Amino acid sequence: MMEYVSHRADVAPAFVLAEQGYDVWLGNNRGSKFSHAHLELDPHSREYWDFYQEDMAKKDLPTIIDHILAQTGHEKLTYIGHSEGTTQFFLGASLTPDYFTAKVNLFVGLAPVASTANISAWYLVKAANHLRELEFALMRAGVYNLFPPMPRAMMLEDVACSLPFIDEICKNIYGLFHNEGVDDPQAGETFLSHEPSGQSWRTFMYYGQSIRD
Repeated sequence: MMEYVSHRADVAPAFVLAEQGYDVWLGNNRGSKFSHAHLELDPHSREYWDFYQEDMAKKDLPTIIDHILAQTGHEKLTYIGHSEGTTQFFLGASLTPDYFTAKVNLFVGLAPVASTANISAWYLVKAANHLRELEFALMRAGVYNLFPPMPRAMMLEDVACSLPFIDEICKNIYGLFHNEGVDDPQAGETFLSHEPSGQSWRTFMYYGQSIRD
């Protein structure tokens, strides 16, 4: 979700579309810091984090779509996905094509991810080559949320990056985190205020499998 709002209002897609008169709805994947709630499961338990991309594609995404259509009274909507949001749509449309044909009139894929086989990040490739060992270590350590929010680290970053000379280093680091072609490294502080947000260990296992294969 943050890719749509974490920028200047004249650039962030959600604000640009809303300004042009579109009715904009923002989805939110389970596991992020904005959705750490459950009627029965403890967010610190393995059961809470034991969900897969297929669950988000066949359960979460249709639930979001149905809610929007029920609230607006429309029969169909346009879906704009980014990265993992495109993976979910690819999976959903493949597994339940009749549903998505009936409810979606257009799918726009930004930075689409159907496979991570050609990813260039060496550290991810290294980790993917040891998936089973990594999974075993995470389960033994009780680490189910791979990228939880780190408020103390963010406080330290706010202080450090405001210091002379250090601020330039921070800008370069922001650029690395958001690809070499990031158009506004100075917006990194806004980006990182939303990251990390939370991600299930099974998500990495899913993407890591295609890196390894």
